[in-house]
Amino acid sequence: MLLTRTYLKSAVAASGVLAAIITMVGLGLWQLQRMQQKELRLNSIAELSGQQGVALSALNLKSDLLQDVPVQFVGQPDLNRLVFLDNRIEGGVVGYEVLVPVVFEHGQVLVNYGWVAATQSRQQLPVVSIDPGEQMYHGVVSVPQRNPLVSETAQSTDPFPLLIQQLDLPKLEVLLETELVPVVIQLSAQKDSAFVRNWQPVVMPPEKHFAYAVQWFVLAMAAAIVALLVFFSKGRQYDSSEYKS
Repeated sequence: MLLTRTYLKSAVAASGVLAAIITMVGLGLWQLQRMQQKELRLNSIAELSGQQGVALSALNLKSDLLQDVPVQFVGQPDLNRLVFLDNRIEGGVVGYEVLVPVVFEHGQVLVNYGWVAATQSRQQLPVVSIDPGEQMYHGVVSVPQRNPLVSETAQSTDPFPLLIQQLDLPKLEVLLETELVPVVIQLSAQKDSAFVRNWQPVVMPPEKHFAYAVQWFVLAMAAAIVALLVFFSKGRQYDSSEYKS
């Protein structure tokens, strides 16, 4: 009876270990899948970057592949409604990203001109120089995601320039009192620009996903080896006990 209970406990433990190993292997395979997705995405970006940008009005806004697509369009910035995105860090320096609603042939779109350093006083926003005339814009599409951990402090009664804490487009439409295209255009880098534009198309490179996959596979292998050693040792003890009995 005692041996039966012991075998039952061992079976439960073995099931738990097996489930953990399967989970770790699954996580490793998922990381490999993410690595392949990132590689395809980087190849797509590299291919698109060598081509002329598509017209902003021709974008399929319902597509899942909008991020980092190069675009171009003619528009005129509304400099009466400058927006500063707070707490942006570039090279260890705190600053802001400057966003401007730009009027084009099919409405208005928010354009990210890039990063500028903060002034010595939090009460004073930097003075920026932007061409007010109609011009050709070149950049890439960014699809901002709202961070639920960040609280927006800007109110519709606040004066412009407006200071915001995150890129929440529905909230910005209220603050700007206008309808926006549901993407942000990050302008291409220019040597003579006063704005820093170090846009990173992919947050995590494929190599990191591969490293994480290897870690999960190593953990699964280690768990399997330890489990085999433990259960083999237990099995020999049970056989010895049955022989003595």
